[in-house]
Amino acid sequence: YRRDDELLVRVYFGTPFASYRQYILERAKRKVTLPRHYDWQVGEGALKRGRVFDLRAGEEISGSSRLRAGFLEHRCLQVLASDIYRPVRLGALFGHLYPDDYFDANSSPTRIHQILRRLRRWLESEGWPIDIKGRGHAFSLSASAPVRLRLTLSENLYLPGSRERQLDHLVELFGKKAFSSSQAAEALGVSKRQINKLMLADSENRFLIVGSGPQTKYQFKDK
Repeated sequence: YRRDDELLVRVYFGTPFASYRQYILERAKRKVTLPRHYDWQVGEGALKRGRVFDLRAGEEISGSSRLRAGFLEHRCLQVLASDIYRPVRLGALFGHLYPDDYFDANSSPTRIHQILRRLRRWLESEGWPIDIKGRGHAFSLSASAPVRLRLTLSENLYLPGSRERQLDHLVELFGKKAFSSSQAAEALGVSKRQINKLMLADSENRFLIVGSGPQTKYQFKDK
């Protein structure tokens, strides 16, 4: 995408990670004017007009289809569409939808599958040809006919203080320097227990674990 602005915009909007978006712009080595939104076409085929769903607002553009903004089904669709290149793992999906809850291997998958079932039913009832692929531990979006999902540059798909934003903040604060859970807790203003949960939720595996027990430290993996 170094010379292809259209591809760069797609990749930029197609990742949920702020640190990677910054990396993309740095790699471009040129001034890039980004649009306010990107319409991601889900499903193959020619599409001149067709239906467009605004993920930020939770509603169809020039249509009547709506999700309750901010509710679990809306947020679930946002997260599933936040990475257009890779499926979202169940643990990461749970972390984004329930940022203050611990992941329980027995009950948490059931909670996620219930939301996915409700979202699938809504998509079907509203006539969207979008399917949520995957029924185990990773999920992605596909479509039997071309439709578009509008990704907005200014939107933050995750709630303030969410795990992904906290991980990005740790990268900004510590860079390549190793840090302990105590140091991270102080930097983010949370408990050590929350830091341990945060690192377990690192679906990108961006941090190396150095040492063990009380001496455990974390270090950002250099690209």
